Amino acid sequence: MAACADFVESDILRGPYVLGEDFSLADPYLFVVCNWLEGDGVDTAAYPKITTFMQQMTARASVAAVKDKGML
Repeated sequence: MAACADFVESDILRGPYVLGEDFSLADPYLFVVCNWLEGDGVDTAAYPKITTFMQQMTARASVAAVKDKGML
């Protein structure tokens, strides 16, 4: 998973979202996958772009609603 995080950090995130400034369908999927990183032993503090991405996603009302329902 660390190799995947390296790839996301270096090649996938082009801004706060996968497509830069624009939110897309790829972002919720990446958010779910990135939620697995720490459980797989990856220190996400080593990945500033992923950390920012996760913060941006968590701040979205839709993500908060899903978390409130216990679905994440």
